[in-house]
Amino acid sequence: MPWRLVGALVVAGLVPCMTVAHLMGAAYVAPLLAGLIVGTGATMVGSARRAIIGGALVLIMLGLHMVWPATDLRLFALCFALAAGWETARTGGRALPMTLMAAGILWSGFQHQIPHTTGMALFAPGLVWGLLVAWALGLASFPKLPPEGDRAGLRQSLFLGCGLLLSITAVQHWPAAHAIWIVQMFILRATAPTRLTSHQAVRFVLGAMAGVCLALIVEYSGLSAPPLGYVIATVALVIGLRLMPLGPPLATIPMTVAVLLALAPTPAEAVFRSEAALAATLLAIALSFAADRLLGLHHQTR
Repeated sequence: MPWRLVGALVVAGLVPCMTVAHLMGAAYVAPLLAGLIVGTGATMVGSARRAIIGGALVLIMLGLHMVWPATDLRLFALCFALAAGWETARTGGRALPMTLMAAGILWSGFQHQIPHTTGMALFAPGLVWGLLVAWALGLASFPKLPPEGDRAGLRQSLFLGCGLLLSITAVQHWPAAHAIWIVQMFILRATAPTRLTSHQAVRFVLGAMAGVCLALIVEYSGLSAPPLGYVIATVALVIGLRLMPLGPPLATIPMTVAVLLALAPTPAEAVFRSEAALAATLLAIALSFAADRLLGLHHQTR
């Protein structure tokens, strides 16, 4: 992605986010940012059609959860896992994992006591604006990961399904208010190519931990407080998207920074975020290799 497009994406994302932060408060940026990520990011790594479908799935499942609040969130996660597996097998790209990442950011807004109806009202225009920005900048034409076949699709569904079940269960039993980071760090792995060689797995872990260190530096320097934290997160996300074709560790570093800072963290929780990122990354690698072994896909060992 040329740097002029990177700059255009940053400006297109920051203007509405800063406006909402000024008019409504920093906590209300999360649902708008989630919609923007689906509209722009999912279009870039998938297609505009799948970005729309992913955004609609988020709104539908959120509406169902409002009507039946006792519904287990893991059921919704399994639906997304199956859809992501189909995408991997048939169309290629990573629009639905990107949508899952945005859904986690949206959910973090509800943890800050944002009403569900308000969150939906901000997510929807964010999605529309993101789609318009993606269309204006021609993001749909960027190279995507190719379709990988039925076996790789099944592997992606198993990987995401098992990982989300385990990570959401951990979130529900973890005392920290922002344990959603565990889920987010796990989903980050699902945006990468399906298979990892041993060498790539190590690079992914190193990239994720380097991203955590950078996020901690930002937090302890006092720059992570909203709205400046959202500015840095947006810039990191766009750079991560630009570097995504290069794979780990280069793409993993800014994407990790974006995930950790997008949820308005505080230095008091920095140690937990580091532990959560490490735990989720190691879980992702373990499940990745286990799924390959189960389906008879063997890694290179270079």
